[in-house]
Amino acid sequence: MPNSPIPRWEHWLDRIVLALGRSPWGESGFGRPRGLMHVFRLAERILSWGHTVRPLGEGGILRYEISRLPVSLIGTRGAELLQRGDRCVILHFDNSTLATLSAGEPNLRRLTWRLARICGQDLEILAQLARQGAIPPGIQAIWAETLVYHALRRWGFATRLAQPTIRTPFARLFMLAILAIYGRPRQLSQGGRALDHLRLGEAWISIEELLERFPAPARPPALIEPPESATPTPR
Repeated sequence: MPNSPIPRWEHWLDRIVLALGRSPWGESGFGRPRGLMHVFRLAERILSWGHTVRPLGEGGILRYEISRLPVSLIGTRGAELLQRGDRCVILHFDNSTLATLSAGEPNLRRLTWRLARICGQDLEILAQLARQGAIPPGIQAIWAETLVYHALRRWGFATRLAQPTIRTPFARLFMLAILAIYGRPRQLSQGGRALDHLRLGEAWISIEELLERFPAPARPPALIEPPESATPTPR
């Protein structure tokens, strides 16, 4: 259910784990893990093994890989119903870049505006790559799993809460820990149920809709060379 509350056990697990993300030398944040967050930093590196994730432009906050869809998706215009295992473009957030930007901009409103602008630029580059044939034939859609899935609606993405499975609460906890490591110190140290609004969700858009959202410029752009493979970071 979209409005179903976070279970009590999940709420307290999140609070306890994040409370252990500090040490006598300070709290986690800006890419520096503290306390228990070192375990999640190691898990982040392990999960990156075997993935070829490419950046979208210098200084961008999005990366992408061509991989198998881990869920089933309802159809969108220009794309058939996608089943688990179908190949698609999977988006990842570049956590190191996000940490650098967060550390360099103390004003949260300006930071949010800047992140939105960079994200739009990254998606424009992805559309250009698709138009130039850098996306393999047969790829119909782009998909992301993230705590900020609702923010992608502004670029035409469809969204939904992550499907409730045994994996879902632990995937959400992992992403909360990653946010604690790369975000601002104390960003997740609020009391009560302030964390419960950060729900795990999915966002997706068809390649056709992306190309319409970001049409080709009047002057043909220079051919974009697909960037070199890079170590991925969880979304």
